[in-house]
Amino acid sequence: MDYKWIQSFIVAAKSCNFRMAAEELHLSQPSITVHIHQLEQSNFFQQKSPTSISGEMNAG
Repeated sequence: MDYKWIQSFIVAAKSCNFRMAAEELHLSQPSITVHIHQLEQSNFFQQKSPTSISGEMNAG
């Protein structure tokens, strides 16, 4: 995992826009897309199904 991937994700999440994130980070929009994809592939995010999330919320 690379720091740039996380930085791209945070800036894109704050702006809700990959183009604006790219401008802020002085990168191209495709670079931001690649960073987000690499972050997803690195298992940084644990993807869960909606039913497992619902079950966890109700189990507490």
